[in-house]
Amino acid sequence: MKIETVNCNQWTTLKETCLNQKSCGWCWATNSCIPGNDKGPLAPCLRGRYEYSSPQDTWNPLDTNDINISRMNVAGAQLTTITPK
Repeated sequence: MKIETVNCNQWTTLKETCLNQKSCGWCWATNSCIPGNDKGPLAPCLRGRYEYSSPQDTWNPLDTNDINISRMNVAGAQLTTITPK
């Protein structure tokens, strides 16, 4: 069983960063980052005021070109590691 915990509240004022989180979406009604997915919000948000955008596979949270990104399959789940060059 794969369990993932994401605290969307930490991206409350950063809409673009919020939209790059796999399990978060932006609620325009409250200008806040809330849990959700492509099917809809998983927290209260007015109808039609929720935005979700899945991050691209190449999305990198680090603002540098001096890193190595590797991906491997571990027990049926993808493991992504980011290390300095």
